[in-house]
Amino acid sequence: MPHTGNEQTPPFIGEPHGFTLIEVMIALVIFTFGILAVIGMQGTSIQGNMSAQNISEAAMLATNQVEELIGASYDDAGLSVGSHGPEYEDIYQREWTVATNTDNTKSVEITIQWNEGSQSRQVTYDLIKPQD
Repeated sequence: MPHTGNEQTPPFIGEPHGFTLIEVMIALVIFTFGILAVIGMQGTSIQGNMSAQNISEAAMLATNQVEELIGASYDDAGLSVGSHGPEYEDIYQREWTVATNTDNTKSVEITIQWNEGSQSRQVTYDLIKPQD
């Protein structure tokens, strides 16, 4: 009898009809490793954001001190030669050192220090204060 193309052929033995248990298990293992990697990156991201926030706050504190010293007179007690501080604000320690230069200016080094876990971090600003 000639083949008309309308007949359905029965499936061959061993023809796949879905996923086997081993395929599902392999997919779950791959998925689990992917999720664990995302969770690990989340923790690193949170630490990075906290560190960036601390650096920004320290830079703000140093900038505030720079502005205060710029606005002070040349003979102000905060601009007397030597070390000043430490002053504490939250987790930060602020210190500054003043030295007189030969050209009627004062050099000021402002340092903000803090601890992040077991690491000590710092931000340092330098300022040249001219005589009024």
